Amino acid sequence: MGLQETFFNVFAMFALMGLGAIISIKSSFHPKQGTIIAEILITIAMPGLILYSFISSENTIPLFNLFLLMSLMITICLVGICLLFLIGKSVFSAETKKIALLSTLGNTGFIGIPLCFVVFGPEGAVYAAVVDISLDIVLWTVAPLLLAQTTDWQGAFRAALVSPPFAAIVIGLMWMLFNFEAPVLIVDIVEYVALLATPLAMMFIGMHIPPMFRLGKLPLSFFEIGSIVTIKLLLLPMIVYSGLYFLVTDPLLRNVLVLQTAMPTVAAASIIFEQHQKAGMFATQAIVCTTLISVVTLPLIVWVLFL
Repeated sequence: MGLQETFFNVFAMFALMGLGAIISIKSSFHPKQGTIIAEILITIAMPGLILYSFISSENTIPLFNLFLLMSLMITICLVGICLLFLIGKSVFSAETKKIALLSTLGNTGFIGIPLCFVVFGPEGAVYAAVVDISLDIVLWTVAPLLLAQTTDWQGAFRAALVSPPFAAIVIGLMWMLFNFEAPVLIVDIVEYVALLATPLAMMFIGMHIPPMFRLGKLPLSFFEIGSIVTIKLLLLPMIVYSGLYFLVTDPLLRNVLVLQTAMPTVAAASIIFEQHQKAGMFATQAIVCTTLISVVTLPLIVWVLFL
């Protein structure tokens, strides 16, 4: 895998989004129809992708580094969301929760893992996979909890804990920790389901682009999208780099964490936003903009890491 494949992954994302946009135009897609696709992704495709990432990964990371990586990434995500929520209440009003999530949770899998392989080698890719798993834990528990339109927080928390993606995370963690060997048939079935997740998620995002423009007004204002881009692609990795410089002695571990926090907004945000608040277009705008601009910012972050 080389730098060319990393850019190919980014290009493939936009190609699949474009295909989704074409389908949307040809079939007069309405955002409400996206609920069915979101359900397929959340109940089948995404759990399959999460589980496959555990089953197929080589458990070569020392146990201490594994838990340190997971603890640091989960802490970064939670602290980032909380700070942005508290600071943003006076700036973004009703959209604070959404903007906090979009500004913190990044595409650590589809873009992050290949890029870490290119920059840091095979060991960096394994570290990046653990970071991606840690972000998934926050993505499929905290995000639905914040977006749930209910006052029954205990019920919302229970619903997040019994969701298919979180169940896949629990099973996968047990698989990794106890080093189970999966039967070939199970691996094949999970792989087939996992292969469905990325193209379906990208097309799902693309399907929301034409309706977003047909409305005549984009969900996010210039100030809001500018804030998300600046925080997600520049401020967050800079803060993480400064905070970890003296705390983490392992340079590979530290650099992988910094680079992963610089990823554009996670694609699955569109699915979660659609399921819980019918706000898939809101997330789609942030995903498209941050992914486009990350083509410039990611090389800059890599350059800073190797100064």
